[in-house]
Amino acid sequence: MTIAINLSDFIPTTGNDFLHSFFETFAASKREYQFVFITSAVSYKKHPDTKNIVRVVSCPRMNNPFFWKIWLNYTLPGIAQKHKADLIIQTANVCSFRTRLPQFMFISDLSFTLFPAFFKNKQYRFLKKNIPAFLNKAAGIVTASDFLTRELADRFAVETKKIIRFQITPSNDYEPANWYEKDLIKSKYTEEKEYFLFNGEIHPRNNLVNLLKAFTFFKTRQKSNMRLIILSKAVADDDPFLEIFNTYKYRKEVNILLDLPIAETAKIIATAYAFIYPTLYDAMPIFPLQAMQCDVPVVSSNVGAIEEMTGNASLKTDPDNFEDIANKMMLIFKDETQRNKLILNGQPIIEQMRVNNPNEQWWKIVEQAMA
Repeated sequence: MTIAINLSDFIPTTGNDFLHSFFETFAASKREYQFVFITSAVSYKKHPDTKNIVRVVSCPRMNNPFFWKIWLNYTLPGIAQKHKADLIIQTANVCSFRTRLPQFMFISDLSFTLFPAFFKNKQYRFLKKNIPAFLNKAAGIVTASDFLTRELADRFAVETKKIIRFQITPSNDYEPANWYEKDLIKSKYTEEKEYFLFNGEIHPRNNLVNLLKAFTFFKTRQKSNMRLIILSKAVADDDPFLEIFNTYKYRKEVNILLDLPIAETAKIIATAYAFIYPTLYDAMPIFPLQAMQCDVPVVSSNVGAIEEMTGNASLKTDPDNFEDIANKMMLIFKDETQRNKLILNGQPIIEQMRVNNPNEQWWKIVEQAMA
């Protein structure tokens, strides 16, 4: 059997890096089958045991909905046909209308329905116009949260029997750090100071301006030498957030670290005093789960799938209220008992996720598609 996986991200969705890494591991666990990875680039981490993967770099040549349709309906089926694929897994909220192969859509993000401003106009119009038809065309739809399952049923009248729930699990790269490793990280990045951490896109959805306001409120009230680290994959030179950051009062106590290797990212997460996640929308909250797996307490928004998946292992906050975010930061800073309680509450959640082997979950999905 040959499985084609469309990992091209010409329309950005949450969790792209997670999906790249996961499907590498998935392919490594099924070496008796062939995989075709169709990607925009090959810069992501490759699993050392994935010799059964053919990598095809392909995506629309122009940032234009017309060319997106051409690529989806002609180029993508052509690649699948060339490599004699039996199934296509789509990861970017899209589908091809011109293939008879079964297609399973992995839906990780429906934020365009709530926050059109998060998207460029042509991206928003393309998704609004085509998502209903994509969902109808797909043989099955895979989601990472009950929140998204409800959204699909309520907003697009998708039958719940067509939706398959997949339990995301952080990779084994994310684990608690020992004191020696923590000292090295703090010496390297924060002059040996403790720090709050954010990890994710530098994007309006993640509400980083309110995070800076909350950090200001925290610093003013606590008179602390606590630092803040912002981890992200990349940021454009003209991003509006950078303009705001360049005039920020406490910018010398904030480190923005970009495009670090996974191993280094994992150590920085595991060393954090607390993980702060004030996002306005997340239907696949892999970043808080990575922190929980590293035994780091979480302060998170009370929106999307975050409450569902972090349960009592995070302090919930109103993302629109920076004072509320700051108050939760102060609580976790001053109350060591509360901080330890959050860490302990996160451990059984992560253990339960590990019980649900993600590779076997996806293989059941593949078997269902082929049946």
